[in-house]
Amino acid sequence: MKKTIIKIRRSSSACRSTGVTLVEMMIALLLSLILVGALGSVYLSAKQTYTMQTALATVEENGRYALQLLLQDIRRAGYLGEILNVNTITGTAPPTQPTYTCPTDTRWGRMLQQSIYGLNDAIRNSSRHDYSACIPDNDYLLGDIVAVRYVLPKPLDRNTLRNRRNADRMYLRSNPAEGRLFSGKNHRENELSDTFSVVRQLAAYAYYIGPSLGRDTNFGCQSDAPIPALYRERLTSKGLPQREEVVRGIENLQVRYGVDPDNDGSVNRYKDAHQVTHWDRVIAVRIWILARAECPELGYTSGESYELGDQIYTPGDAYRRYLFTSTVAIRSRQKENSTRETAKPL
Repeated sequence: MKKTIIKIRRSSSACRSTGVTLVEMMIALLLSLILVGALGSVYLSAKQTYTMQTALATVEENGRYALQLLLQDIRRAGYLGEILNVNTITGTAPPTQPTYTCPTDTRWGRMLQQSIYGLNDAIRNSSRHDYSACIPDNDYLLGDIVAVRYVLPKPLDRNTLRNRRNADRMYLRSNPAEGRLFSGKNHRENELSDTFSVVRQLAAYAYYIGPSLGRDTNFGCQSDAPIPALYRERLTSKGLPQREEVVRGIENLQVRYGVDPDNDGSVNRYKDAHQVTHWDRVIAVRIWILARAECPELGYTSGESYELGDQIYTPGDAYRRYLFTSTVAIRSRQKENSTRETAKPL
């Protein structure tokens, strides 16, 4: 049998390669790397901007909250309901004589004659200005301490006084002529003849700056120094001072006191706490609060100087900050001054 041989001629186009050359591949890789790098740069820039804006928003929010809280409490300092003269208050737990220290029993909250009091950068003095019993050195970082006392505006009913949980909480029953200071368990012994008397809860706070007890929450950053926070001593249900962390990221607190020595209802001069000799003549308070981010910001260095009361603070680190300042009048002192003026004999 004769074999048939079929010859297949490959066309010249079939011999051509269908891939890319090494040069083309390198160019494509280079363009891809440039594109990925540009996208990565945009992503990192967007992430950094988001982180910065989030940190700044948190700093501003914390600072405003801390400022409003302080303004609210200082504005109420000395408010005792209907009573204008603290010397008319008696009771089974009467007001105690003001001191320059912080006793850890019920005496601290009952210093009603000292409705506002401050320490300039936490002066430690064994004979006078010493709050270390309530605020030991380990719980304090820097800045001033300001303490206020007043009664809460909302009147209470008898069911609140009868509640066993409130047996040791401090209350003031008052009418325009007199008042009784007592613990909840003794409310029956502190009745007033006036049927229009009102019962309110006693409040006392001492604000200061200390190291936060919480962990870093801002994107898991690590900080060498402790995160500062605004703290306060407050009265517990037992009528005792107890530490409470209020808001993180508050780095410094400075306070000056507007003094009215001639009782004309206007501030003559603002003084630091150690310059005030008569606390009953303080009618206004000026506050500086420096809020700081919890975490340092990569590539940022603070070059600003902050003037806070009697201090100029230049940190020079990588933390974003906001400075808040405000002045508040003590309402009860304004009311007392107006009463004095109208009570003058003709």
